[in-house]
Amino acid sequence: AFAGDIGCEKRMDYTVMGSTVNLASRLESSVAGPGQIAIGPRTAEILQSKDLIQLNPVSLKNIEQEVRTFMVPWE
Repeated sequence: AFAGDIGCEKRMDYTVMGSTVNLASRLESSVAGPGQIAIGPRTAEILQSKDLIQLNPVSLKNIEQEVRTFMVPWE
């Protein structure tokens, strides 16, 4: 992923781009509902939390293979 300022001197925007950002966006718009946090397999692996709720794999736009998904429980 890339994070940084993009643009010219008169109009500079901070943004993030890349496949990781794309996956996060797709998970949040396709899997998570209001007030929910959906994460992919790499984030779940990093968290190593037994509290994560594993969901069925999903097909997401512009991603070739189904993606294992998880919900982060929180109140």
